Formats: sequence, structure tokens, C-alpha cells
Amino acid sequence: ATVVAHPGDPNLVFLGTVNGGLWKTNNINEMRLFEPILPTRADGPGVTGIAIGGKTFAAASTGGS
Repeated sequence: ATVVAHPGDPNLVFLGTVNGGLWKTNNINEMRLFEPILPTRADGPGVTGIAIGGKTFAAASTGGS
């Protein structure tokens, strides 16, 4: 998964997963309030990086399978 806070607003956080789907929250203190931006689909592309303002953040390996 890739988790990135917006550089100008640390409460605006994006979460993307390699299994598909992209979510955001405007309140990092309430992690359960992530809203979907892109739907999760079994045949859809995974999110392996997020770019904000010209900076790209790649997914980090968790070592899981």
C-alpha cells in the first residue's frame, strides 16, 4: 500500500493499494473516514505510486504475500 500526506495539508491523506482502489481523507485523526476516489475492482489496475505536485511516492514493500 502507498500512504501519502499532502505536502501543504497534513490532514489530507491518500491511500492506494496494489489490489486496486484509491482513497482519501481530510481528517487523518479519523482514519475510518477514507472516501473512495477510484473504485476497487478485481480486474482493475493497482496503485503502486501516488504523485502530488510533481512529487511521486512509490509503494513500499511490506514483505507480505
